[in-house]
Amino acid sequence: MGKVRALVKKEKPRQELLDLNQAIQDVVDLLLGDPLLQGLSIAMELNPDVKMIRGDRIQLQQVILNLILNSAAAMKNSPPTQRKIIVRTAMPDSGTVKASVTDFGTGIDENNIERLFEPFYTTKPEGLGMGLSISQGIVKAHGGTMEALNNPDGGATFAFTLPAHEGDAS
Repeated sequence: MGKVRALVKKEKPRQELLDLNQAIQDVVDLLLGDPLLQGLSIAMELNPDVKMIRGDRIQLQQVILNLILNSAAAMKNSPPTQRKIIVRTAMPDSGTVKASVTDFGTGIDENNIERLFEPFYTTKPEGLGMGLSISQGIVKAHGGTMEALNNPDGGATFAFTLPAHEGDAS
C-alpha cells in the first residue's frame, strides 16, 4: 500500500544508483512464466555501455513492466510469428540513457496518439487508463521524458529517457 500511496502523493523517488540493464533483466526474468506472455518472444538488445542512473528501482521496473504488458496486449490477436517484443537500451548522448519497448501489434491510432498519457484514457475494454499516465509521472519525477511512436513496419515503440549518472559509481 505504501507504493500506491507514494505514487498518489507524488513523493520524490528514492535516489539509488542503478543499472537500467539489470533492472530490465529482472523484470523480464519475472515475466517469463507469465501466462499473458505465452506464445510471445522477448528479445533483449541491452547496450552494455549504458551509464548508471539514479532512481527508484521499483518505480522504474513498474514502468518497464507496464510497457511490456501493454505490448503483449497489443499483439494478442497477432499471428504467432509476429508476437515479438524487443526491449532495448541505448545512450543517445553522453548524458542520457534510453530504454524502449517495441512490439509488432496493432500500433497506435494516430488520432489518439496525443492522448495516450492522459489519465483514464484507454483503448482496452478492461483497462483503467492509468498505466501510461502513472509511468509518465514516474519518468518525469526521475527527470526524464517518455514518448510513443508507430513503427514504419507495424506495431509501436514506447521509450523513456533518463539522465545518466555523472561521476563514479558511488
